[in-house]
Amino acid sequence: MTSTSTSRDDDDIANDINILTGFICQQDVTKVLSTDPADTIIICASQILLQAEHLFESLELNPLITKTVVLVGGKGHSTQAMYGAIAAHPKYHVLAPQLTGLPEARMLEAILENFFDLARIRSQGCKILVEDRSTNCGSNAIFTRQVLKEAGQPSPQSMMLVQDPTMMRRTIESFRKAYGNGPQPSIMGCPVIVPAIRMSNSKIDYDLTGVDATQLWPINRFLGLVLGELQRLRDTPEGYGPAGKGFIGHVEIPDAVEEAYVRAKLRLSSLAIRE
Repeated sequence: MTSTSTSRDDDDIANDINILTGFICQQDVTKVLSTDPADTIIICASQILLQAEHLFESLELNPLITKTVVLVGGKGHSTQAMYGAIAAHPKYHVLAPQLTGLPEARMLEAILENFFDLARIRSQGCKILVEDRSTNCGSNAIFTRQVLKEAGQPSPQSMMLVQDPTMMRRTIESFRKAYGNGPQPSIMGCPVIVPAIRMSNSKIDYDLTGVDATQLWPINRFLGLVLGELQRLRDTPEGYGPAGKGFIGHVEIPDAVEEAYVRAKLRLSSLAIRE
């Protein structure tokens, strides 16, 4: 194979992965401060701490961007990974000894209280609520709605979700389902970053400006998450839609995304990358 054809194949693989990523990340809002205020901002905890950091910095800059922030996350399959990310973080690692055994939302709460100006954030009446029982996207939504109801906010008109980019579209669909039996809030997804990749000489790297790649997933882990997430979004017996596990409503997957998935899965299988 010539170097020209190898380069073309590399570009094709990168383009297909970036198509998939653009779909699953559902970037309705580029930055928290780039849109009108939302009644409620929900931050779902994850091992990628950039989202929480961006949200907390935005709240410091403008405490009027929302009436209520909900820190969301109990103990689940990613809790240990989040703890590891905090322990390895250049600033937040000092908190690690006191975070052992805590739910994910409580870890976010510790970061907020120790590294950000909580008094300023609350100065204009912004409430900080904690939902620390959920273990997956579906229960994130169900328990968050319950926490908001208990706080006297059963039906926010507008909601911004800040979440691990690879789970953004599924999280939005989970919240839509949770509010399906009542007034449906306007929901905006803010993944903060939409990870892109590049490939050269069959080596895959992140293609992001101004982002420390060491704070992201190992690249093979990221690729596996992207491939697996499209499967979870499907409305099939194996997916999370009504015809499968029923965690979310029907998601229409564009033909271009389906075609990119087929090509990417085939090409990445040769690199031993699985969903």
